[in-house]
Amino acid sequence: WATESYRGFFLGGHTLFAGYHFGIPKYMTKKYKGVAWGAGLDIGYSWPISTQWNMEFQLGGGWVYADYDILECRNCGEIQDSESHHYFLPTKAALSFVYLF
Repeated sequence: WATESYRGFFLGGHTLFAGYHFGIPKYMTKKYKGVAWGAGLDIGYSWPISTQWNMEFQLGGGWVYADYDILECRNCGEIQDSESHHYFLPTKAALSFVYLF
């Protein structure tokens, strides 16, 4: 926190990991199966709403590495291609209600 604990603006960090298998046969000709991981920074603001409750809002962005296989959508058994990419993306959006002990 910039000035007082649990009040006002604050900075943070986060990590992420996801395993996915995505594709809709009716609308897509390919499916994507793989993993993604990364890290980022976020900024937030904490509003006290009572003596023991705060409401926080956070937004963050960061780097994501995705490694995936591209499969035929009809039977999802044959791998057509494998790719990996680095992305800089928005990676976090949060609205939290926090109880302070």
